[in-house]
Parts: sequence; structure tokens; C-alpha cells
Amino acid sequence: MQEEAASVDEVVVTGIFSRKAESYTGAATTITGEALKKISGMNVFQSLKSIDPSLNIMTNLTAGSNPNALPDMQLRGTSTFPTSGGAAGMDLKGNYIGNPNTPLFILDGFETTVQRIFDMDMNRIASVTILKDAAAKAIYGAKAANGVVVIETKPLLANETRITYEGKLTLEMPDLSSYDLCNALEKLQIEKAEGLYDNAKTPGDLVEYQQLYNSRLEWAKAGNSTYWLSKPLRTGVGHSHSVNVEMGENALRAAATFAYKNINGVMKDSGRETLSGDVKLEYRYKKIKFQNIMSVWNVNSKESPYGTFSQYATLNPYWSPYDSEGRLVQVLSETNSLNGLVGNPLYDATLSTRLHTNNLNYSNNFYVEVLPIDGLRAVARIGISGQRLEDEAFYPSNHSKFVTMTTPEEIVRKGSYTMIYGKQATLDGNFILQYSKDIAKKHSINAAFNMLLSENKFTESTFKAEGFPSDKMNNISYARQYAEGTTPQSYDVIRRQVQFMGNFSYTYDNRYVIEGTINYSGASSFGSNNRWGSFWSVGASWNLHNEKFLRNVRDLTSLRLRASYGRDGNSNFASNNSYALYNYLTSGQYNGFTGAILQNMENPNLKWQVKDQYNIGFDMMYKRISINANYYYNQTKNLVSNISIVPSTGFNTVDDNLGEVMNRGWEISLGYTPWQSKDGFLNISGAITTNKNEITKLSESMRAFNELQDKLAAEYNNTAPVRKYIEGMPLNAIWAVPSQGIDPMTGREVFINREGKRTYDWSEKDMVYCGQTDPKYRGTVGFNVEYKGFGLSAYGTYEGGCEYYNYTLVERVEDANIRVNVDRRVLQGRWTTPGQNALYTTKRPSYQLETGGSASAATRLTSRFVQKRDEFSISSLNFYYNFSESVARKMRLKRLQLKCSMDNVATFSSIRLERGTSYPFARTLYFTLLATF
Repeated sequence: MQEEAASVDEVVVTGIFSRKAESYTGAATTITGEALKKISGMNVFQSLKSIDPSLNIMTNLTAGSNPNALPDMQLRGTSTFPTSGGAAGMDLKGNYIGNPNTPLFILDGFETTVQRIFDMDMNRIASVTILKDAAAKAIYGAKAANGVVVIETKPLLANETRITYEGKLTLEMPDLSSYDLCNALEKLQIEKAEGLYDNAKTPGDLVEYQQLYNSRLEWAKAGNSTYWLSKPLRTGVGHSHSVNVEMGENALRAAATFAYKNINGVMKDSGRETLSGDVKLEYRYKKIKFQNIMSVWNVNSKESPYGTFSQYATLNPYWSPYDSEGRLVQVLSETNSLNGLVGNPLYDATLSTRLHTNNLNYSNNFYVEVLPIDGLRAVARIGISGQRLEDEAFYPSNHSKFVTMTTPEEIVRKGSYTMIYGKQATLDGNFILQYSKDIAKKHSINAAFNMLLSENKFTESTFKAEGFPSDKMNNISYARQYAEGTTPQSYDVIRRQVQFMGNFSYTYDNRYVIEGTINYSGASSFGSNNRWGSFWSVGASWNLHNEKFLRNVRDLTSLRLRASYGRDGNSNFASNNSYALYNYLTSGQYNGFTGAILQNMENPNLKWQVKDQYNIGFDMMYKRISINANYYYNQTKNLVSNISIVPSTGFNTVDDNLGEVMNRGWEISLGYTPWQSKDGFLNISGAITTNKNEITKLSESMRAFNELQDKLAAEYNNTAPVRKYIEGMPLNAIWAVPSQGIDPMTGREVFINREGKRTYDWSEKDMVYCGQTDPKYRGTVGFNVEYKGFGLSAYGTYEGGCEYYNYTLVERVEDANIRVNVDRRVLQGRWTTPGQNALYTTKRPSYQLETGGSASAATRLTSRFVQKRDEFSISSLNFYYNFSESVARKMRLKRLQLKCSMDNVATFSSIRLERGTSYPFARTLYFTLLATF
């Protein structure tokens, strides 16, 4: 029995051409579809995060396990300034423009989206290849700077009819292990100690407060305490089904896949439903091959009407969602003067709230391949794809979000409706020539040429209305008016690109390989003076195992040294940012004419963002040990971002090239098979990657941005970290004022100013670099064992060497609002009496407000809350059984497998913080049946 290798070394698939690994100089990792499914059967990204740590699929601490949240990822570090969603400040629902740090995804030779791969049926995947360095990526030129992920679907079979069915039952179980909130008695103890019931303006209020406290205490002492975190949650039961039918003969082959996936999230009534159909046809006539792949998939997603999970973390445990007769109450707080009006989110879920999104997608890719002479391959490909988006968000007038709207003017505005319509159409065409030739036994050449044309059109319109008299009037036509201060918005973009690419490699005696690529691209995303860009790479490799002095080394299968250098580009930016765009002034006319105003400032000199890359590496296979290692050095130049400019120009920002960023590090992966026989095998794998990120050059324009960030940090009510960009520092740096902790005698925090002196006064001018949020290292570890059909595998991820600003301690402990529920650490961790050694303070200075009066300042950015973060996660556990062929045949099957798996099993962290604040994390248990007829 042979194990499914996680890497395929024989052939590297680039999406444009395939190349034998021995004649390839690039850094690439290839994973088979079967290997992906052995790690996780949920989606491709869940598997990839446990295989190659250089592709960092980041944990979303806010969205948690929300089935509708797409993953964010980057390869070999952050190389671009963070940007706001969409262009012109518009938040685009359709995700037409990707994150500038996200890799390029190629599916069967055509560019695709993260959403498409996220929703893709994993049974269709033959392999996934991650292209990492310039020698591997330069063929994609202007779009390759962030890495390229190439997905190939399974090829068609000849002379065989086969039907494969996979059914899956999933259980999504909420994980609340990161929360530690007070129960009813503990919360009342804190409120009493803080004097909440003594702070009355009149004697009548004081009596009312004491009566309220006594009634709450009596209710709590009776053993009552509402655990609000469990109220909006459930164990989500979902299922998925996939049927694949393959048939064909030598000339004509076909395959059809129909899949349905229904994921019910742990928040009640949230989920994602995907229905897809794919048909693949292939016809061969002599030296000509025709192929067509048509796909249609529809995604229905629902957000929970129970609100965000963070609402429930603030609700007091002595409040009950029901009245004495067991009916849901609309308002929880017993008095407006003490707690304010607090709505019951469970009541909201009984209303006609609607939070739905429908996304219909289609694609059709047609290929013609001709082999006119020996060694020459010509391919013409054309693809069309489209997307239609409909998004609705309706909140009726009796929803708790409007509970504080009490004036006559506000009452008529209760109820809101947001509708978003979007559509996208993409046309891609490319022509490929590839020539391979062996000359005089020792010489081999490979050459490729590619011409690509693409056009991407998308539009999105947003309508916001308000004023709905009844929750039964849930159609936008019943609205009283457009939402206050808004008008319908629309965003239309056309992005075009043309590319010419040439690649050549020469191999001598299967030992020495040199390779070069040149790519010339034009795109509409940049200034009119810089529409065209040149990208290139050179690489070399040495197959040491084919040298005479190593040929006789027993069990040495492969030993290769590689080196490459080159330049790629990044064009994943809004395409209209360099143009002068106008908005019509429809609110009035002048002499019967409608005016227009310039929306954003033109920058015809906006340059391509490029990345210069160096890579050296080696690959070795000795006995049952495989090692792959790379050292990389990447320098990103002409970083594109918006900058603040003089307001007198009429604009606040303009897109420009602002600086350079460096990323460098190591990647090492190891595979070892200590045991292998006809009955089974044991495979152990591990990988680690390091990365150092540094801003090496910045435009003077960033000074204004940093000054704005300093002003934001200085605001009396600001507690959140701010971004600052300084040469010599990482992009994701943490800035705070150094702290020596809480003075035991006064309870005030002691800071260190820029002169090195102790002070009680916080100043934004004293902020220093206190660490970075990007891990210095991350890795994966796992094993897979099989014996006589039984299989067991486990995989984990780890990361460390980074810092984290623990906002949970600020918001939920030190600055905790005592009128709502708080973290249990408030009970003992905060300073209360002189002489007490405490981690947290309650003593903060007062600030005069511009509107008059004063307010206590929030906890400012301080190194006291910067904590070292090391984390280990058990990402997946799998147990499966493959029935023997003889048993399967008795059931008239070719293959039968049963599998039980769990994803996101456990996470162990060096710091305590609340994870999944808007949507909780979940452990996913699923059972799988796979049968082939």
C-alpha cells in the first residue's frame, strides 16, 4: 500500500504549461486532491492552512466560524498598505476587487475568485500548485506579485463509465472557551462595589435603585442567572452531496458533477447554501483536441436575525428574556435612568428581519489544442464568466436597534431597508505556443509564448430607505423616504489587461538548467503615463543526483539546488483611482443645466506596484525522507495607497506610490515515512516558515498620515490601536506608550516619556514601537497512518514570535462598562485601595469636552496591554476506513470509504482574549460516505 503524497514532484502545473520538476527552476508546492481531502473535506483553504505555512490563511477573530465570511490570506508576508473596501470609499458587497495582498487564483487556466474556490466541490480537484518565487510566477507578470495558486480539475477518463457519490453530514458546535463572563451574583457584587446603585440624582431615584438592586439580588440568590451567550446558538446540522458521472471512449469523453452543500452555522438561522453543476466535454480528432468546461453555481447566504454575538456578551445575567408568563419581552432593562433602554435581541429574531444574499454565477471555458508537429503544442482558450448579486437587509420598526428613537421626528424614521444589486461580466482569451525538444541526448529545450487579453466589467447599485410603519410592510416600496443623508449609489468599472509572455529553458544532460521569462503587460488600473509594465525572471537549477559522484549513492532519489531572481507586478487595485471622475449635482440646476463636481483627483503618473524577488532553495529525497527548503528576499516598490493632501485642493486624499517594503525569510518542509508495507504506511510531515517585514522607504507624504494617526490616538475616548508607518519598522507595527504598570499607592498608571522619565501623563508623542502582529514564524505538523484499510490522521498549526494588543483587557476589564456584563477578571484584577498591587486601574484623568463639561478619558494606548502571542491549534482529526476491493465488488462497487472527521478541534494560546466577537468559533464534526460505482 502506498501513501498519498502531499507533494507531487514529477510534474509542475503552472496553468499555462506543464514542466518536469527536473527542468524547472521555480519554487512551487503541489498537493494532490486526495491529499487535500485527507486533511479536511470542508473546503480547499481549510486543508491548505495545514500543509504549507508560507500561504498564511489568517484567523478572523471577529467573524469566527461565520459560514459566509471569506478567508483572507497572503503569501510570504504583507507587502501592501491596507486599503478600504472598493474604490472611492465604497464598500462593495460583491467582492469584485480583491485584497491587494491576496494571491492570484487560476482555475483550469483562467483567473478566478476566492469565493469560487471557497464554494468549489473538492471532489473535482486534481491538484493545487502554489507558485512562490519569480521564476515560477513571472509567466503571470502584472498580477503575480502576491503569489499564484493554480487549481487543476480532474482529467477525463477514456473507455470507462464511472459514477462517484459523496455524502456528508456536518455538525457545527459552538466553541465558547475564550469567554469568561460574570454570573448574576458576581455581576451584582461588582455593581455594588462600584457604587452603581448609590449614584442617584434625587432621593427618589436612590430609593428606586436600592429596590431594583434588592429585587435583582433576590432573583439571583434563587439560583437564577441568564447565560446569554447560549441563547442565539445551536448545533448547526448540515449536509452536502456530490454526484460525478464520467463516461467516454477514445475520441469523445464527458463528465458531469452536481453538488449541493448546506451549511447551518452555530448562530441560529445563519447559513450558506450552494448548488452547483459542472459539465466537462472533450473531443479528440487526430492531433486536435476540443474541450469545454461549463459551470453554474448559486449561493444563498443568510445572516442570523439574532444580531451579532457581541450583543449577548454585554447583556446582564440578571435580566431574563421572558416575562412572568413566559413571553419574550421587547425591552430588557427595568429602568431607563440606570441602564438606558436595552432591547432584547431574542425578540428581534421573532420579527420579519431579513438578511439574505443571493449570488448566481456562471462560467464557460473553451479550449482548442493542436499538435501540428512533434514537440509543438498550440492552445487557444476563451472564457466567459458572470455574476449576479442581490442583497437585502431589512430591519422592521419594532427592532431593538431603533429602541432609542423616541422623538416624533425619529419615530417616523424607524425601520430600515438596504438593497444592493450587482453584476459582473468577464471575458478572457489567450493563445499559447509551447515547444519541447531533446537534442543529441544531452540537450533539451522548452519554449513557451502566451498572449492574453481580458476585460472585466462590474457594476453595483445600493439603495437605502427608512420609515416602515409595520414589520409586515417588508417591501422597500413601503418606505417613507431614502435613509437620512443618503441617495442611491452606483459604481461601474471596466478593467482591461493585455499581456505578452515568453519563456525559455535549456537543460544539459539532465544536470544543469537555466530558464528565463519576459512578460510585457498593459492595464487600465494605472496612470495614463504608466499603462505598460515589464516583468521578468531568470533561474537556474543543478540536479546533483545526476552527477557521477552521486549517481551511486544508494537511496538518493533527488538532490537539486535552485536559484532565481526576477520582478512581478500587482494590479489588484481599483481601476478608477488614477482617473478624474465626476459626479453630477442632481440636487439642483443652474439656468436649466445640471452641474458636475470632480470626485477624485487625477494622477496620470501612478506607477505599477512591483516586487523584486530573490530565491535560493534545494530539494532532496533520500530513502524515505524528503526535504524542501527556500530562502527568499522580496522588495516591493512603488507601493500604491491613498495619501492625505492639502484640503485647499478640494480633495482629502489621492492615490500615489508611497514607498518600499521588504520581506525575507526561510521555508523548510520535511516529510518522513518510517514504516511502509503492503498492509499500510506511516507518514509524518512538518513545515516552518519565518518572515521579517520592514518598511525600507517612505514618501514624505506619509508624514501627514502619521500625524493624523497621532491625533486619533490622542482623542480622549480612543482605545483602539492606530496604524503608523515608519522607515525601518514593519507594516503591522503596534504603537503605544511604554508603561511601568499601576502605582500601588495612587492606582494611576506610570508611563515612561520620550526623555526616559516616569510620568502619570500620557502623550501621543511618547508612543514607541512595541512589537508587530505578524508572527515571526509559523508552521504545520501532522501524521497519517493506514493499516489494512483503517486510517488515522491529525494535523496542527502553530505560530509565534509576535505581539498582540489585547483589546479584550481594555474593553472588557479595565474600561469595562459596569452597566453591562463584563469579564470575570474585573472582580479581582482592578485597583481599588492604596497599597494594592493590581494589573488594571480605575483611575483615569478627566478631559474637558468642546461641547462643555468633562469626561473620564479611556485607557490610552499603553505597552501594558501588548502581550506576546504564541499559539498552537489542532486543525483537523480524521478517522476513515477503505473497504477492500473484494468487499466493494460484492456490493457492486469499485470503491467504498467511510470517514469521521473534526476541524478546528482546539486552540491553545499564550494570551486570553475573546475570540469570535461578531460570530463565535465552532468545532465542525462531519461524517462522510464515498462510493464509486
